[in-house]
This record gives sequence, structure tokens and C-alpha cells, in this order.
Amino acid sequence: MSRERSKSVPRGKRLLSYIHSNLLSSSAVVRGPFGDRKVVYCDFTASGLSLKFFEEFIINEVLPEYANVHSFLAGMSCQTTSYRNDAKAIIKSAVNATESDAIMFVGSGTTGAIHKLIHNINLSEPPIVFVGPFEHHSNLLPWRHLAQKVIRLKTNTDGGVSMSYLEEALKVEGKTAKKLGCQMLVCLSAASNVTGILVDTNAASSLVHRYGGIIFWDYAAAAPYVEMDMNPSPKDGVDNAYKDALFFSVHKFVGGPQTPGILVAKKKLFEAGENYPFQSGGGTVSFVRRKHTSYVKDVENREEGGTPAIIGSIRAGMVIQLKEAIGTKLIRKREDELVHYAWTRLSQCPNLVVLGGSKARRIAIFSFLIRHSRENFVRGGHLKNKKIVLVDGEKHNNCLFIHHDFICALLNDLFGIQSRSGCACAGPYALDLLGINEALAISYEDTILSKDNEEILEHKVLRPGFTRINLPFFYPDEEIDFVLDAIIFVAKYAWTFLPFYELDQSTGQWRYCNDKRSDMGKHLSNISYERGVMRWRKPAQKSAGPVPSTLKECMSMALTLQQSHETLLSQSNCSLTNEKIDRYWMRSKVNYLRWFLLSSEAAADARGQARPIAQYPNAGSPWHPGCIERCFCPDLAKRNNGSLARLCEYTGSKMAATVVEEKHLYSNGRRRSVYNVSTSSSSERSVESNSGTDIICVHRVAASEKENRVSSNHNNRPRGKSSQRERLEICDKYSSIQLSCDMTEERHLPSKFPFGEVTWCTPSPQLFKPTIQSRPWSLLPTPFR
Repeated sequence: MSRERSKSVPRGKRLLSYIHSNLLSSSAVVRGPFGDRKVVYCDFTASGLSLKFFEEFIINEVLPEYANVHSFLAGMSCQTTSYRNDAKAIIKSAVNATESDAIMFVGSGTTGAIHKLIHNINLSEPPIVFVGPFEHHSNLLPWRHLAQKVIRLKTNTDGGVSMSYLEEALKVEGKTAKKLGCQMLVCLSAASNVTGILVDTNAASSLVHRYGGIIFWDYAAAAPYVEMDMNPSPKDGVDNAYKDALFFSVHKFVGGPQTPGILVAKKKLFEAGENYPFQSGGGTVSFVRRKHTSYVKDVENREEGGTPAIIGSIRAGMVIQLKEAIGTKLIRKREDELVHYAWTRLSQCPNLVVLGGSKARRIAIFSFLIRHSRENFVRGGHLKNKKIVLVDGEKHNNCLFIHHDFICALLNDLFGIQSRSGCACAGPYALDLLGINEALAISYEDTILSKDNEEILEHKVLRPGFTRINLPFFYPDEEIDFVLDAIIFVAKYAWTFLPFYELDQSTGQWRYCNDKRSDMGKHLSNISYERGVMRWRKPAQKSAGPVPSTLKECMSMALTLQQSHETLLSQSNCSLTNEKIDRYWMRSKVNYLRWFLLSSEAAADARGQARPIAQYPNAGSPWHPGCIERCFCPDLAKRNNGSLARLCEYTGSKMAATVVEEKHLYSNGRRRSVYNVSTSSSSERSVESNSGTDIICVHRVAASEKENRVSSNHNNRPRGKSSQRERLEICDKYSSIQLSCDMTEERHLPSKFPFGEVTWCTPSPQLFKPTIQSRPWSLLPTPFR
């Protein structure tokens, strides 16, 4: 055994180098405003890249003898069918499937597999469905249309799925399911496609089966990096850890483009499809009369109607075969090394916010934002009278963020790095990670969409999001360093490039001011057959500069560009590309929802001037990561003698609190709200925050100290003793208060409070009228409308 292991590890490492050198994009370049750049692809979480040796095998061995399946008489059809059956056998072995499991090639990815599964489940009543906290829309939206009730699970203190919450929910809903005569279905992702956080699939499966539930696993993000085991053997006291179904997208693997999705499920789940398959057609029947149809009993044949993606399914088998040849242990080891190394490097960048925190085990997927804090950048001393936020006795000024779409564009233009920006099709989890409560989410939805549910072009840019990259396990260390250096570079200097980029509000694209390209110039219309052969015309676009010969040279060029742009930006006569857009936001009624830095604000900060056009809305961004779900941000770390004592991870942890009394006082157009709360906490906390010209003061005061007036001076706040009764006093300029989140009990509160939310208070519903849940703008006091 030891000999085999010693041989497999070197082979696996050689394979990693072999894969990297055979990427079809290894010689590709992207044409940008600063010249051509060699492609560095970091978006495997969305889709993988093709491999030369795969395509050569398919061209030379598979396609010459290609024919349709569903026939066993002609030689070419037999050979093609044999290849496809081999692919199924490889996948069956890789996921440890048994004769009780069915394996199907489905559609183009995971979405098709989920819909096929839903169609075939034999349900007498709509089920009670449990979904994980970080589900992709594909594993969330279909269940919303099927279930009579959808329960979204919570995370634990590390950021993973809370098993204790899952067990408690199964206990409670199990009783409801018995009364209603329905089934409990649990649908979880094995890993988040946003943060890469992994879930203990065996522990969760065992727990669900203990309470009589059925569990389905979405391996779309995790499949290329972890072991998939449909029927794990009992170990460490965990039994019944089998999976009722799992599904994944092979196109997310290296070598995986043009492959179908994979569904592996217990055959007993397909009873509903015996009389009516999800995709009836050729190959699904035993006999068809004029008015009657007899379908085949074999599940796999019955559910793969019509001509399948034959070449794609063969390629899928080759992809899984390659993963097995490398070995999951080697992949996991390399992934863990990359994650650890990335945390070490990214911790050097104080204004970088990495979502999800560093405590939970994850694959090498990182989603991040870049904070722009005015105090860190402005020169000239004009902030000396500015009030600063005090968090646990530490100074923090309010901030905005650099727009994630701009960061994605800059990584492409400067470094050729292919990343992705947005919410990664995981909306609810993205809201949690960004610290956006439901009231604020409704405000964004109402602002972005018109009454006819069509997007308002000028407001599309308001949609919150982040930039995501992944570090492929087969990339060499030099390339990994380059990607991390690039992220740190844009975190430091992206704001200096911002005034030179134009925003197209209709598309959300950011384009350099001197970039005259309308598109990439490559179209199918460039193909011609006029001379009896296929010819295609390549775009005649001139490059803005030579391709850097090395990654080091590329980084050096980026530093030179940054210095030249900062010099140009410091000149008072430098014109702004987005001045019209900036003026629009300055005058907009929804500017209070803006969370991103404008060009004029960046330019004013560079010159040390008061902003001539735009200004920070209220007290900066209306949301901040870490209010609801864990994040990682060195800039919010505790300091010891001026240096970082340790990196700070902060999150909103749960604490029971009940409002027992509510009072509202109005003065000079402001509402002052006083709440008496009963809570299990005995610790005292005081926070001050600057909100434009208004100070938001929050103090938790022991009931025995109730006669003391709450002061807005942090140093003179009352010191109360342990008590179960406390008072909160909030002065909020906008009076839109939704008390929906629990008490923050971590080392730090966020540098400001989320707009329209008291972060740590859960009210008794009867104490609040529905108007308090209304939109922020409608609740503005008259003087501010």
C-alpha cells in the first residue's frame, strides 16, 4: 500500500504541471486599454477551460467513429455507445454508486438535474423543504415553487451550516410533516460558490436520515475539489450517511466545457416517472401503439430521452477519470495550502474585505470587496473637524466601496486576470454576507425595478455585489503569487484609476476613457464560404502596447501606470469622465442607497479637496459586511501600540433580546427612539457613529442606572452593572427602523450601523406597527423629503 501511495503522489504532481501546460487558453491574450495581457484564468467556479490532450483524443479517436447511440448493430454506433457506457462506469466508480443508484447525464449542468429530480419524486403532498444558508439560485428557486414551506438554515459561528439549528428544525418540522402527511426534503450545497466554505456532508446526511428526511446534495462548486461518496461506510460513529441524491456540473472542471450535468440518485426516487418520464422521447419506450405507450422499466434509459449530448458525456467521463488519476487527497492538500497562503498574503491589505471569514474550512474560492475610507487617503488636513466613529474605543471613519464591476474590469485591463463580479447567483447568502437586512433589500429592489418590473437603467449600478476569484490547484506558485499581488494592488490603487473609467449605466460596463473598442471584434459573421472554403477575418485592431513577457514585467507596468495616473489625477485641470453621472447621483433621491465611490470623490480625495460635485451619502455605505454574516477585514482589527495585534473577524452572533417598551420623541425633524429591552447579556457596550450631520448614539444601560441620562460622549457613558433589563437609545436621522437582527456579540461592531436597522434587537411583533417595516424614503421626516 505504501509503495502504491509513494508512486501516486509524484504522478499526481506531474499531472498538475501537465494540466497547466495543456490549457487551451495558455497562449491566449486579452486586448485592453493598456496593451495586450496574457490571460490568467481565475473563474473556474463559473466554468472550466478546455485541455489540449482531451480535444486531441476526441478529434483523433472519438469523432472519426462517431455515430448516434440507441443502436447495437452498426460498428460505429457500437463504438460510440461503448465510449459513453465507459464514461458512466467511471463516474459510477468515482461517486461510489451501487446498483440501487441511477446515474444520468442531464442538460448542461446542475439546474437540469434538479428539475429532473423534482419531476420524478413521488410526493402525495407538497413537502417541507430545508435549504442551506448559501444555496445557489438553482438549488433554491425550484423548491420555492414546489414546497408548501421552505426553511432556510442558519450558519454557525465559523460560517458553516449550523448542525444544531438543522437538528432543532428537523425536530419541530418533523411533527408538522406527520400531521400534514408530507415529506421533509433537505437540499444543501457541499460548498458555497461564493466563499468556498465546505459542509460536513456525512454528518448532515446522517442527521437528516435520523429524523426521517431525504437529503439531496448540490456539488456544483465542490465537485472538482472534494470526494463525492454516495454510500460512505460507517465510521467515527456516523452511520446512515448515504446520500439520496447528488448532482454536479462537469463543465466547472478543468477540461469540462461542453459537458452535461450529472445526476446520481436512489432509483426508488423515480417512481413518479414510471408512467410519465420527465423527458419522454426516443429510447425511453418498450413499445408505442397508436394510442398507448409502454415505457421501459430501467430508470436510466427511461429518463434519457432523445439523442443525448454524446461527445459531451464521453468528455465528462474523461474529466472524472483525470480527477481520479490526480487523487482527491492531493487536490485537497493543495487546496488547503492555497487557502492558508492566501490568508497570509491578503492579511497584509488593510482595506480588503474577504467574505465568509477564515475559520471555516474552504476550497480556494475568495469573494471580496475593497473599502475606500476617506481618512486613509485624503491629504490637506480638511478633516480635522470631522467626527470619527468609535467602536470599542477604536477610531473608524465611514467608508464607501470600490464598485465590484470596476474591480473586475481593472483586473482584466491591467493583469489579464479573468474574475467575476456580482452576487454569484446566490442572492440571499450575498445579502447576509454584505450585511443587508430585508428592509434594505426591499429598498434596493424597489429602486432598481420600475412598477412594471423592468430595470431602471440608471439604478442598475446600485445592485450590491462583490468580486470573486478562485486559485486553481494546478497553477504554479508563481502564478498564484501574481494573482494575489494583483488583488493587493487593486485594493491599494484602484481608486486612482476610477476617474479615468467611464460607466455605461445601461450595461453596467466600466471602460477606460481612451478605449475606443466597441467590442472584442470577433463574430461568427466574420466567417465566409465565398471561395468554396471556410475563411474567417480576424479583427484588425491595433494593440495599445506589447504583451509583457513575464508576470513580473506585467506587475511592473501596472505600477508605472498607477504612478502616471495618480500624477495626472492630482492636477486641478484634470477632467472627469463621469461628471454627468456624478451630478445625477448628487441630485438623486436614492443617493442614500449608494454604497460605491464616484469618480469625482476619488479625484477630490487625491487632491485633498472638498468634493466639488458629489459627496458621501449620509455616513457612507448604507451596509457593511459583517453585520449579519462573518467576514475578514484587517482594517477592522484591534490595534496594540499602533500595530495589528491580531486579525479581526466579526459577525452578528445570536442573542435573545425582547423589546418591552417603545417611545418615540420628535425634535427638529429627527426621531429619537427609546427602547427598553430584556436580554440575556450582562455586558455593557457603547457605540457612536457619525451619520452626516447627525450622531447615532446607542447605549445599553442597566435598569438600575435608568435615572442616568445617556450621553453622546463615549468617554462619559454610564457604567451599569449586570442586569436582565437594559435600555437602547437611538437617534436616527431617517427614522426608518427595522428591528430584525440579533445582538452583535463579537470583538467589533461594524464601523456604522446598517441603514434602517437596529443591529442587535429582535422586537416583540405586537409592539411595532407595519409602518416601521416600510421603505426608508417614505419614512423620511417632512423636512428631509
